Amino acid sequence: MEQYRSWRNRIFLALKGVAMGMADMVPGISGGTIALVSGIYDHFIQALASVKISHALSLLALLSPKQAVREKARQEILSIEWNFLITLVAGILAAILVMSRIVPFLLENFPFYTYSFFFGLILVSVSVPYRKMEHKPAEYILIAVFTVLAFLLTGIDNQLAGSKNPVYLFLSGFLGISAMVLPGISGSYILVLLGSYPIVLTALHGFDFAVLIPFLFGIGAGILAFIPFLKTLLNLWHSLTMAALTGLLIGSMRAMWPFVPAIEQPDHAIAWGVGLMLAGGAVLILLEIISQRGQDPESPL
Repeated sequence: MEQYRSWRNRIFLALKGVAMGMADMVPGISGGTIALVSGIYDHFIQALASVKISHALSLLALLSPKQAVREKARQEILSIEWNFLITLVAGILAAILVMSRIVPFLLENFPFYTYSFFFGLILVSVSVPYRKMEHKPAEYILIAVFTVLAFLLTGIDNQLAGSKNPVYLFLSGFLGISAMVLPGISGSYILVLLGSYPIVLTALHGFDFAVLIPFLFGIGAGILAFIPFLKTLLNLWHSLTMAALTGLLIGSMRAMWPFVPAIEQPDHAIAWGVGLMLAGGAVLILLEIISQRGQDPESPL
């Protein structure tokens, strides 16, 4: 990834990281989708895959009294795509810190409007994996199966929703980062389905490390364990994977439907709801159009 060594390219990469960070804080836009439409998805997965469990041992080896061992460990650590990751993650974190103050306010004070907008985002984001798959009978069967599965799962009363149990927070981080790297699936949307979204946002806003530490460990575990699995899925069964993602998105939209008794509805709710859904969809379409102008012609992986 030599192209990311120049300052010009680093600035553009950081800006794409900002867009990914903003997307990851909004249920309905996937950071993976932003990476895909902006032409850095392959590099993103490749950079994450360069981080391996063995690098933890290499860090310990740096403490060795033997110079040869230390030098070998240093070379292994340098094999990580630092130029790409540091620049991109800096942009992502900057956006997350800002958005963690905005999104909770909107959800608490304007839930109907916010859910309507998010629903439109999710609805349009279905097209992202759908356009990446082959349109064969097997794909449509998978769409139907995963649509029904996601619809049923999102209707189950999650007794652990909002739990600060460290194991559940670890699981939330693991699943959240796993979803983030998939085009079309929003990591924050998975957190909404798990009931961990408001807890994590509040923790980010207040620097509650009792919540953040197990969550971040889950993210780290997800990167180490899920990325190689994802590469295998996309390399061997790319079309079928995209079909499964399409079904998951369609079925799970029920969790964002704003016209439910639990959400107070304003006057002229239908007009407001439909209008904001259209606005949410338009935002995602606009982001894709803008991002595709600089997209590189790359293969799925």
